Amino acid sequence: MSGRLRTDKFFDRNEVPRKVLMYLHNNYRKPKIYLTEMGRAMGLSVPYTYNLPTKLIRLGLITKTKEGRKVFIKLTEKGKAVAKKLKEIEDILQ
Repeated sequence: MSGRLRTDKFFDRNEVPRKVLMYLHNNYRKPKIYLTEMGRAMGLSVPYTYNLPTKLIRLGLITKTKEGRKVFIKLTEKGKAVAKKLKEIEDILQ
């Protein structure tokens, strides 16, 4: 399954792609979310942080933009919808 995100794992609270979506969803008021800032906040290694968006970009859930050496990411409309649904599911299960 290399290169593919197992969607059945989205509901696992420890699954990093789900955590990324929820981090972006919960920080939507920030004008820009820098990739390294998010990785640090989530306790992820730098190499893992830089490789993570590829899977989510392929699924159309986030976009990645470079400004000089800085990379920032944001949810797409599809990503916002998925994150919103995940949040609703989390709220129901709690």
